Amino acid sequence: MIVVVVEGPTAAGKSTWVGAHAGRGRVPEETVAAPDPASSDAELAVYWTELSCRRWQNALRMETANGFAVCDGDPFKLHYSYGLLRLGHVTVERFAAEIAAARSAIAGSRLGVADLVLCSIPSQSTLARHRDDDVGRRRRNFALHRQLAGPLEEWYQALEATDPGRVIWGFPRDLPPAVSRPRYDVDLFYDWMARLPISN
Repeated sequence: MIVVVVEGPTAAGKSTWVGAHAGRGRVPEETVAAPDPASSDAELAVYWTELSCRRWQNALRMETANGFAVCDGDPFKLHYSYGLLRLGHVTVERFAAEIAAARSAIAGSRLGVADLVLCSIPSQSTLARHRDDDVGRRRRNFALHRQLAGPLEEWYQALEATDPGRVIWGFPRDLPPAVSRPRYDVDLFYDWMARLPISN
């Protein structure tokens, strides 16, 4: 019984790899509506955390049905706000509100950390080539999203430093075996967040 996350910046090849390897355990990435732009930091934190909880519960249902789940993108989407923080698009206060909301959800076992993360961070030129080759898929905000590659790497480097073996860099030829790990460990979450280079 494992939950595996496949992550990387836009056009990294996540969906292609998941489609080739996940089989019946695939948990597709969801498209969601943007929140009200007039929302407060606290309201935005609740909105995004609840979406992460919903994605996580979808992964658990797939795991229960098939014995494993492979997520096209991390259900725990806090890394996106972290990336926007690093690029100067959100405030530290906004990110802190999302950390607090995520902590509450983890403590309540409504949101968890995957047992294994497969993360690929291709070069900027490779991302652009993949985007150009994939003529059947629109990638809105590509210029912004590929800038998130650096912060995404920082995010999972911090997780790997906190819990060695939880992250595999690159997309392997086959789905690797994973060891079930603590998913709702608040102390692990805080240690992970403490390792992030928050300042720009």
